[in-house]
Amino acid sequence: MNPSCCNAITQVDKNCVNYSYPVGSQGNLLPIELVSFSGETASLKNQLFWTTAWESNVEHFIIERATETTEFETIGQLSSKGDTQHGHQYNWVDHHPQEENFYRLKTRDLDGTINYSQIIQLSGQTINKPMVFPTITSDVLQVRLPKDAVATLQLNSARGQLLDYRRIGDNNELSVRDLPPGWYYLQLSSDLYSETFRFFRSE
Repeated sequence: MNPSCCNAITQVDKNCVNYSYPVGSQGNLLPIELVSFSGETASLKNQLFWTTAWESNVEHFIIERATETTEFETIGQLSSKGDTQHGHQYNWVDHHPQEENFYRLKTRDLDGTINYSQIIQLSGQTINKPMVFPTITSDVLQVRLPKDAVATLQLNSARGQLLDYRRIGDNNELSVRDLPPGWYYLQLSSDLYSETFRFFRSE
C-alpha cells in the first residue's frame, strides 16, 4: 500500500492499492529490480538467465555458486548494461558445474552497496566416462573424469613424441597455448579404462 495514504480509506484508491516497494536490505532501496533468475543444464554446462525491470547505478553482477558441501563462492562477473527504466536481459555460462549446484546473483552498485537475489538450484550432468573437449582449440583443453576418479594423462604429438605425463583428478584444464599448431593425442588411463582422444591445436 502507498505510504502516502496514511489516513482512513473510505473508497478504493488505485494509487494506494497498486503500489510496490523496491526491496532492499535494512530498509534501503535497491538500485535494481530483478524480474526473473533461472537456469538450464545442457551439454556439460549450466546456463543462467536473468532479467531486470530497471537499473540505476548498478556496477556489475557477481555470479556465486555453492554445492551441498561448499559455501557460496564467486565463479564469474558480468558488467551492467547501464541505467535503464525498461530493463535488460543477461545470460552467463558455468562451464564447470558440479552434480548439485546452487546459484545466486550478487549485485554491486556504484557506491559499493551489495544485494543478493534468490537462490536457484541446477543439477549437473553426471560423468561416467572420461571426456576431452573441445576437439579444436587454441588455448585450453577441458579434461573430465568421473567424480573422484584419478587417471594418468599422456600427451603425444602426431609423430608419437611424449610431451606430457601426469596424474590428474576429475576436473582439469590443460593449457595447449605453448604447443605448435597441429594434431595431438591425449591418452587417459586408469584401472578401469584406457582411452585416447585426438584434438587439433589451432592458430
